Amino acid sequence: MSTRFCLWVLLLYLGGGKLPFLLANSLPLSAQATVSVLTCAPGSETYALFGHSALRITDPLRGFDRVYNYGTFDFATPNFYGRFMRGDLQYFLSVNSFGEFLAAYQQENRIVSEQVLALQPPETQRLYTYLETTLHSSARFYRYQFFADNCTTRIWRDIHASVETPLQVDSTYALPARSYRQLLAPYLAPAPWVNLGMNLGLGWPADRATTFRQQVFLPVALQEALRHTRRAHRPFAGPAQRLFVAQALPSSPPSWWTPTHCILSLGLLLLLAQGFPDRYNFIRRIIRFALLASVG
Repeated sequence: MSTRFCLWVLLLYLGGGKLPFLLANSLPLSAQATVSVLTCAPGSETYALFGHSALRITDPLRGFDRVYNYGTFDFATPNFYGRFMRGDLQYFLSVNSFGEFLAAYQQENRIVSEQVLALQPPETQRLYTYLETTLHSSARFYRYQFFADNCTTRIWRDIHASVETPLQVDSTYALPARSYRQLLAPYLAPAPWVNLGMNLGLGWPADRATTFRQQVFLPVALQEALRHTRRAHRPFAGPAQRLFVAQALPSSPPSWWTPTHCILSLGLLLLLAQGFPDRYNFIRRIIRFALLASVG
């Protein structure tokens, strides 16, 4: 056991179990430490419809198993969903034990997969030190941007910043000329009202064709990108291993009250209201207002 590690244990004991910030950043990981990317399946909440990504760092010799999560936010933020769709939320980096992280997704019955990265010990240490430094500074906060800067894009960025030799990504597998709107469509299909709101809120920029790099804002896209990444002609990420397999639940019948049905019903009511006497004009105005509101 190294003198440096013994000193860390002594100071941790004298400090009543509180790890000093500077010492936390200099804590050496063993050569057995590993870094992996966790990919979580979509959930039922609006903010979880597209899945999630996080970084796991494990060191069996140090009894260390933590998950670094760029997808943390304050749900009490006013107009949360509106700001989420506009990309106007403040997110921040947080950390949990792996057990806590996995238990949360087990409770939500969401698949969790893991890809172990082929990082060298100095690269693992560099990434760990960066994450700890960020975690204990104001840099842990960032302005969430749905396409350009989110919990998944930051992991892709951090991985590339930590490696000593460039990574080669075979991007030929990516679907060409896909717009952001097309990429989101499969995730939004089960939630028609959210689909309507997001399509209206995203506007014309969502119709731009995306490059391979731009598609990595989605957790599944990051998982695929890592699967096609090599270094020195060797795979950079191991195969995705499922850590939790979601239980099959009975599917509920789809709601008939979709935006399409709503607009058609209001349109039919408006046509019927045209035959009302003039003294019922206020009814027509109410229906027109509801119809305009339903289509944005």
